[in-house]
Amino acid sequence: MGKIQSITDCMRHDVLVYHNRQQQGNKRLNEVRIHPSQKPVAVYAELLKRFAKPGFKILDTHLGSGSSRIACYELGFDFYGCELDADIFNDQEQRFRGHAGQNRLFDVKQLSQ
Repeated sequence: MGKIQSITDCMRHDVLVYHNRQQQGNKRLNEVRIHPSQKPVAVYAELLKRFAKPGFKILDTHLGSGSSRIACYELGFDFYGCELDADIFNDQEQRFRGHAGQNRLFDVKQLSQ
């Protein structure tokens, strides 16, 4: 079992500033906003890079658009998510599967095997 870590061990005095008030999803993937409070994957990725350590399991109790799930997938974290609204869950599931499928399509490691 892992060592219990004090919350103060993770505390930093950094401030993240994200300048994009019109975020509508990933424009490269032609995404549209699927949730009213959708955040960019890049924000979650930056938080994970700064505060999570390899082997951490990430829990998002308000999954919403699934941006946190995509960031965890990209960075190799185990992820657990909950969403009460079935329609929102299904929308994020479709978004995630599209993202994961797109990555598999262009995965250089798979092409070389």
